[in-house]
Amino acid sequence: MKSKYIVTIIFLIAISLSSCSNDYSIRNADRVQPITIKQQVHENFQLGGTLRLSSNIFFNSLDPHNNSNISDSSWGPGLIYDRILQYKHGENTLLPSLESECLICSKWSLDDEHNFSFTIPDNLTWNTNPPIPLTTSDIEFSINRIKNNQNYDFLHMIESIDTKTPHEISFQLRYPDSDFILALTDVRNKIISKDLTKNSDEFTINNSIGSNSWAIEKFLPNTKTILLNLRKDDDQPLADSIEINVLPDYQTRLSAYMVGLIDVYEIEDFEHTLQNPPLYENKLNVLEPSTGISLAFNTSKFPYNDRNFRNAIVNSINLNEIQRHDQYFALGMPLVNQKWAINQNEWESQFNNPQQFSENIRLSKVEIPMNIKILTTENTKTYSTITDQLAKQLSAKGFSVETIILNNRDYATKTWDQKDFHISVGPQFPQLSPNSFLFSILHSQGKLNSTNTYNVKLDKLIEQQSQTYDSESRLKIIREINSILSDEMYRFMIQPEISSWTWNDSLNNVSPNFYSQEYKHWDQIWIQR
Repeated sequence: MKSKYIVTIIFLIAISLSSCSNDYSIRNADRVQPITIKQQVHENFQLGGTLRLSSNIFFNSLDPHNNSNISDSSWGPGLIYDRILQYKHGENTLLPSLESECLICSKWSLDDEHNFSFTIPDNLTWNTNPPIPLTTSDIEFSINRIKNNQNYDFLHMIESIDTKTPHEISFQLRYPDSDFILALTDVRNKIISKDLTKNSDEFTINNSIGSNSWAIEKFLPNTKTILLNLRKDDDQPLADSIEINVLPDYQTRLSAYMVGLIDVYEIEDFEHTLQNPPLYENKLNVLEPSTGISLAFNTSKFPYNDRNFRNAIVNSINLNEIQRHDQYFALGMPLVNQKWAINQNEWESQFNNPQQFSENIRLSKVEIPMNIKILTTENTKTYSTITDQLAKQLSAKGFSVETIILNNRDYATKTWDQKDFHISVGPQFPQLSPNSFLFSILHSQGKLNSTNTYNVKLDKLIEQQSQTYDSESRLKIIREINSILSDEMYRFMIQPEISSWTWNDSLNNVSPNFYSQEYKHWDQIWIQR
């Protein structure tokens, strides 16, 4: 009975807690020499100050591996830790980007299809007094700790780890996995000190010690976290500190941004942006092809098992009447790069196409009128609004449409667990890598295959691309997958998300990559108040 609802529980987000102690103390920031600023770059700016962030997620544990919500990494105490790789960011990064680069490693290599090797610099230390070297034994300890965490399943491909030297480490995979580097880049893969935590019962401020510039100065569970900048060299952040306030209510976050209490804000009220344009002068829109509002057909039920009928439904949909003007549509798959994006022209021609509708209805042999049930969630008003618009469009074609609005839990149970629906309109199950999406949602054996898709050719292509390391070869397979999905129309994203961010004028050198809660861009900000 317990396993029956595991997907629902994950979907509704579960945060697990845990705790660890040691005799080491945090390196005293006062004893660290301040960085030498390159005056030719920053001479016009006052250095220091506090970068003020907000989080809508509660943080009540300092254990970086036992808080399953990835926001801990970007907006919480998890900021003090590094990992092997990071997502690229900066002015020349085309967003959204899943591209990875070394963080604590100096280089990595693919030795063969089952083995990856990493080199760790010999000058890395933990922020202890006296400094303790960071070695590959810390990495091995951390990765194994994550693997054994019941909340995580993104390192399942690792068979074994070999710490060849204190600065050389290799990972042996059970099977070739083209997303292994992405899996390691996940912001939850924090590297912690083996010596500081192996005998600990709980994490406290004193033993929550990382290897980057940030150290925890104050931690008030579910309320506030203050991080202190140790300023070890001039490549580290210029802000003196980071203050993170837990503000679960979006209106409170907006008000805090308006009065200058927080510096960075994710825009949630777009009407407010139109009414107050000066407040949002600094703005970044980020395409989010893997999250948003998904439409899915249950192919185990008649007539939704007929591709002609599924396409007829698609032919009935006028996206211009449903989407915001700045939206687009997608498959729901994370994009390694922009070349992976679906061909919009190929897909758009299938929507709002009366001629194709008539032909596909004829081929499906479905007699109109017939009853159509659309299942949606009350999560936000957007879902019901879109569902109502779809119902109107389908009714105009002669269908009798019933919309069913469920609470979040019941919707997740009906769609992802029980697969008991005709058409569903709701949130995309969050996936951080292409393989996690393709295998769990589109593969015939996928645990999240809510459409009951069974396509032997599609399965083989999914398996083939997962073992293809060459980017161009993998791209060809991905495009073939996209073509099948365009033809079959099992599911698609009616309205993928476009996250919008703004920050106040006191922040300089802001060039974020918000994919998967990436956080290293905070390191490059300097402040002038």
